[in-house]
Amino acid sequence: YPAFPEAVRQRFDLISWDPRGVGNSTAVKCFASGKELAAFFANVSVPLSEHEEQVWIRPSADFPRRCKERNPELLEHVSTADSAQDLDFLRAAVGEEKLNYYGASYGTFLGATYVNMFPSRANRVILD
Repeated sequence: YPAFPEAVRQRFDLISWDPRGVGNSTAVKCFASGKELAAFFANVSVPLSEHEEQVWIRPSADFPRRCKERNPELLEHVSTADSAQDLDFLRAAVGEEKLNYYGASYGTFLGATYVNMFPSRANRVILD
């Protein structure tokens, strides 16, 4: 973990994992291929006008339906609360009473969820 200063790496055991539904865990796949995904979002960009917003909303509204069609059972178990529970299992598995946590991007929301679910088990928490 070269992104962390040497002093941090010496003081803490740094552990990383893929939250449910992403990376090397069982990933949620809403499209049959990368080509299908690219075609779905081909004409979608960050909306800068009301018209572009409406163009963006249509496929965005259809996205969850596609995901549910392809992953009905998996989607019942990949919530942020499920991932926060997994994080608490990891804390317990390494024998820690309290979790020290650094979260960026989605990890920020996940860390905030963990602290709300397990406030007495959170120690140092950095949310980017």
